[in-house]
Amino acid sequence: SLDVPWLDLRCGGDGYVMLSSESPPDLVKKMTPDHPPMSCQHPGALDDGNLEFGFAAAGAFGAQWALQHLRGNKPPVQAMGSLTYGAFEFPTTEVSA
Repeated sequence: SLDVPWLDLRCGGDGYVMLSSESPPDLVKKMTPDHPPMSCQHPGALDDGNLEFGFAAAGAFGAQWALQHLRGNKPPVQAMGSLTYGAFEFPTTEVSA
């Protein structure tokens, strides 16, 4: 784990995910599998005239997070959702005894 604050922003279509150094490590591991870099637009979206703006939502969360850090205020910890369907709940992480 890093000793500095960090932020992971991801998007696809109209969806976005934001995780930070304050997110539970098990959740970060579950939500950030290795995958190749890709466009934030779905395949064929531009040809179909279906540009979506999840990237803008992710960028807004990132800007808010950075400014809150610079101000010395508590930044958002994590967020996930869709511009069409609203905020989503993160999956629960199982606890092994």
